[in-house]
Amino acid sequence: MELFKRGKRRLVGRYDIPEELWCSVSSMIHLPPMLISSWTGLLKKHGLLDKARQPAPKKLIGGLTEKESKDHLTWRFTGSSARVSMLMLDPKGKLDDISDAFYQTFSGNRVFIADIPAGAGASILTVLTTLAELRKQERIPRNPLTVVILAGEISEFSRGYANSMLQSVKKDLADQAITIEPHIVPWNALDAFSTTNLVRKMTLHSQNAAARMVILANFSGFLNSSSNWKKAKPQFEEIFRHSTDEIFSTAIWIEPGKNDVTSESGFLGKVTKWFKDNFQVVFGNGRNAKDIGFASSTSQFKHPLKDHDVRSNLTVVRFDLPEVGGAE
Repeated sequence: MELFKRGKRRLVGRYDIPEELWCSVSSMIHLPPMLISSWTGLLKKHGLLDKARQPAPKKLIGGLTEKESKDHLTWRFTGSSARVSMLMLDPKGKLDDISDAFYQTFSGNRVFIADIPAGAGASILTVLTTLAELRKQERIPRNPLTVVILAGEISEFSRGYANSMLQSVKKDLADQAITIEPHIVPWNALDAFSTTNLVRKMTLHSQNAAARMVILANFSGFLNSSSNWKKAKPQFEEIFRHSTDEIFSTAIWIEPGKNDVTSESGFLGKVTKWFKDNFQVVFGNGRNAKDIGFASSTSQFKHPLKDHDVRSNLTVVRFDLPEVGGAE
């Protein structure tokens, strides 16, 4: 089965995007209103609202401590969200049909999504609130949708932030016929036992799902060193192997569009080579891991707390994971 057909009309075209999410005059992305309300509410609760209006420190990639987690929530959440918004909306038409994967996967029924590493939940929260806004503005159907979420994150503080924001948007999502079942768990990408536990929970929570998606985002800052990537590869192999079963799965890997990510020897070059080397054997007729590549786009987005726009660069790889034994 091939769930995502190539070369067709996009499910949500540029002129379908409501002004709440995209300004065609200024060519600027606006983050979903539900997301902004949830994020700013959490910042206010922790006394971080004024801090978020200040310039962000350079080379900020998060961490385990409360300070590192708060700094990432304060200064990196909106950038992470903007990349996911850009990917889903694709207003410049540069991401082929990758954005369609979201609309087909989350069109209705019961769906499973794993968000790893989840951080404070920017990826999954952006997916959910973008879908809700598109439904609210009658751009996509309001079919009943249950989203089972497994968010894996090493920082206990970031896990708490993600849970708080998911709980805060529950009612608004329900108003658009979206029900969420969040499960937020510890996960260390360099640890085999932690990953095995994550995979067990993926198996448990994806039961009875019509489709499954894995989102991997903002990993390059941590994994770009050769030692970390070498340690992490076995964990990703286990996660991806688990996803090649009777449920059609797609994995979306999202990173900032930087030179050390997009070059052939950069991070996503290593990721695509790894995938081709390890998963060609399980592809059936009509699919070829050699076709896997990454796409890029860029856009300005309106920062919710600042009076100027911010440039966001995105690079993404989409992996359609085959069924074991080959796909038709």
